Amino acid sequence: MTTKDGYYGSDAVENKFSDPATNESYFTLVNEKTGEIEIYNEKISDEKRVATMETDGSVVYNNDWLSSATERDEQFIDIGVMTGSIKNHAAQLVNDESGLTPTDARSLLGNNTEAGDNPSQSLTGGSVDASSTDGLSTLPDGGQDLGEDRAGTRNKFGNHVFPTSIDPGQDVLKFNMMKYVPKKFDQKTFGFEDRAKDTRGRSIGSVILPIPAGIGDANAVSWGGNSMSAVQAALAQAALAGITKKPGEAVDSLLTSAQKVADNSGEVGTALANTLAGMASGNQNLITRTTGAILNPNLDLLFQAPTLRPFNFNFSLSPRDPKEAETVMKIIRFFKQGMSPIRSKSNLFLKSPHTFQLQYLLREGRRSREHPFINKFKECALQSFGVQYTPTGNYSTFSDGVMTQYNISMTFTELEPVFNDDYGDQDLAEIGF
Repeated sequence: MTTKDGYYGSDAVENKFSDPATNESYFTLVNEKTGEIEIYNEKISDEKRVATMETDGSVVYNNDWLSSATERDEQFIDIGVMTGSIKNHAAQLVNDESGLTPTDARSLLGNNTEAGDNPSQSLTGGSVDASSTDGLSTLPDGGQDLGEDRAGTRNKFGNHVFPTSIDPGQDVLKFNMMKYVPKKFDQKTFGFEDRAKDTRGRSIGSVILPIPAGIGDANAVSWGGNSMSAVQAALAQAALAGITKKPGEAVDSLLTSAQKVADNSGEVGTALANTLAGMASGNQNLITRTTGAILNPNLDLLFQAPTLRPFNFNFSLSPRDPKEAETVMKIIRFFKQGMSPIRSKSNLFLKSPHTFQLQYLLREGRRSREHPFINKFKECALQSFGVQYTPTGNYSTFSDGVMTQYNISMTFTELEPVFNDDYGDQDLAEIGF
C-alpha cells in the first residue's frame, strides 16, 4: 500500500477513482500541514504524481520527463477540478483520517473546499453516505419533516460534462443541483430570514456545458402610479392616530382637520368643504358638479415590488461516440428528473423539486473561477425543460438508435429578487448580479 509520511490518504481500493474513458486509476494524498492535494496515476508497474492542487485552487502539473502528466491525465483532472469532485474526494479523506473538527478540516484545505462543493460526491459520479462527513457539510434545517420520499425518488445525480473531451481552457456554464430548503420564518422580526448563501452540503449533482450563445440578463422592478388628495391625507392621519394613539385622539385629529377647512377662505375653503360634504353624502363628484374642478390627487410614481429574473438557455448536444451518447442521456434525465416534484411516501404531500445554482466559470490556464464579466445567479428553479429530438427536421439516428442530435431548452427563474446589498458597498470592476 502506498502511503506518505505527513499525508492523509493512500492507494487503498476504497480511495481510488478511475477515468471511465481509459479505466486508469487515480488516488490522492493530502498534506497534513499545508492542505495541498497530490494526485497520482496508478499504473500496472508504476505510480506517478501527475499533479498537485494547491490551497488556492490552482493545479500544477508534473512535467518531469519520467512521470509527466499526459494530455489525458490533464483532461481528466481538469474535469475533476471543474466539477469539484477531486476536492470532495480529498475532503472525505481528511474527514475520515484526520480526527479534525469540521472547522479545522475546512481551514486546512483552504479554497479546496469552496462553497457549493459536496464531499458526498465522488469523482466518478458515485456517492458515499452523507452522514459519514461528520458535519463537514451540514444540511441546513429546512423546517418540518413531511416524512420519507416515495420509493424510487432520486437524490444523487452524479457529475456530468459535455463534451467529454472539452478543452480545459474553454469557459463553461455549471449547473449545480441542490436539495430544496425553504426559508426560515423569524418570529422576532415577523419576516423570513435570508436564504443561505453557503450551499455546502446541499449539492447532489452537476452538469457542465460550454457557455451557449445568446446569454443575457435583465434586472427589473415594479413601479406604479398612486394618488392621495389633501382630504385623504387628513383621513389617513386620523386613522393612524386611532391605531397608534387613543381613540379620542383620532376624533381630535378629524375635528382639527374640519377646523382647518372652516378657517380657510376663498377657493381652498370652498373646495375642501365640497369634498368633505360629497364624501359625507356619498356623492364623490359633488365638487366637480359645483365647481367644475377636482381636488389635486398628488399623483406620484411609487415603488411597488421587486421582480424575479428569468434565464433562458439553448444547447445543441451532438454525441460523437457511444460514451458521449450515454452522457447526453444522463444530462437530459438529470434536468427532467431534477425539476420534477417529489411525492411523499404516504402520497399525502408533494414536495418542492430540487433547485439549481448556476455559475459561469472563467477558465484561466489550469484554474477556474466565477466569471467576473458576466452576471452571477441566485439560486434558481427550473420551470421548463424541452427536448427537440429532430432539430434538423429529419429523423436521424446512429446504428444503436441514439439520435444524432438533441436540442435542449430550459427556463430558470431565481427564487428571490436581487437587492442593492447583494452587490456590496465596493466599486468593483465586475458585473455582479
